[in-house]
Amino acid sequence: KDINSYKKDNNLKIPVNFNYKNIGSLSNEAREILISVQPETIAQASALPGITPAAINAVLIHMRRKVA
Repeated sequence: KDINSYKKDNNLKIPVNFNYKNIGSLSNEAREILISVQPETIAQASALPGITPAAINAVLIHMRRKVA
């Protein structure tokens, strides 16, 4: 179950112009990296130096809240 969830999340597309500034739990470093690179998917974001699993989780939670 966890592996399927991981694969699904990795392929998840990040909306164009996603506002990382609205995610309060992101570190300033992670926020700056994500804003400057603007990754298209969670997998791309995960591969960026300085982006932690906690940062990815915060992005996923924020994305899910916006959809729900």
